[in-house]
Amino acid sequence: MKSFAEGEGIPIFCHLNGRFSFFNSPYYAHHTFTGVDIYPPSDVWFGSPALSPVDGEVINIKTVRCSADALQYSNVDYVIVLKCLRNPRVAVKLLHVDPYVNIGDIVMVGDRIGAYLRSGFFHYWTDPHIHLEVREVYDSLRARGGHIIRRTMPIPEDAELLQNLRGTVIASRPEYALIALESIASNGVTVDVNGDIGVLEGGIPHYGFFGVHLNEEVTLGSPVKLCGVNIGFIEAVSGNMGIGKYTGPIPRIKGRKVRLSMYFYINKPLLKLIPVDCKELSIAVGETVEITLA
Repeated sequence: MKSFAEGEGIPIFCHLNGRFSFFNSPYYAHHTFTGVDIYPPSDVWFGSPALSPVDGEVINIKTVRCSADALQYSNVDYVIVLKCLRNPRVAVKLLHVDPYVNIGDIVMVGDRIGAYLRSGFFHYWTDPHIHLEVREVYDSLRARGGHIIRRTMPIPEDAELLQNLRGTVIASRPEYALIALESIASNGVTVDVNGDIGVLEGGIPHYGFFGVHLNEEVTLGSPVKLCGVNIGFIEAVSGNMGIGKYTGPIPRIKGRKVRLSMYFYINKPLLKLIPVDCKELSIAVGETVEITLA
């Protein structure tokens, strides 16, 4: 496990072959720098053990009802609340895990806390993950009111701007395909943020917004370019992260519209392609493809 972020002095960890996302979700906390989704390696699926991203004492477990439009989705989700050991006034709220733990248990980073749950809150392309917020102990359950979470993991100094979105298909499912880009030396898809190299994160164009990560402070109003194409301006900032409204073109592959899903990877990054309206992408593992923005 590797520490990648902190909130109120609480270090937050991710699997060494995993990824995380501050902005790849439509939910409130992902618009306000107060929530982060933590993903296991890409070959880990629903039902597999989920590892705790923080240390803490289990002080609450709450069952939440949700709609499930398909049989493989659960019509319940769970909120697990941990009181932080190093700062007991602060709690960490975790979602999307069917708990193994009980109230009163002490868990440490890397301990198994439950099984990844295919929640009814998920889209068809959503992978197993833990949603995390840092909150006051007395206000641990609401959707709003969380503390700011700060990314502490740096972008490599040798990061280079992508000139294209061309790569090899390494996985193809009905829900999505994964692409290993040909030219990439960073933790994700790189973009030009007012002349600085950043990592792009989020779901475009379907969520309507995106996030960027820099090693330095992000400047409000900064233009953002992906492969030389303007995709928007930064409208909100929190330290080395920023959020912008997506105003770029619709991504396409072989002339067909697709959605792009991007994350900050601990190690080698991938690009997720999502079909529109559950239609198959008709691309095969081993095939070389290029996503265009025009």
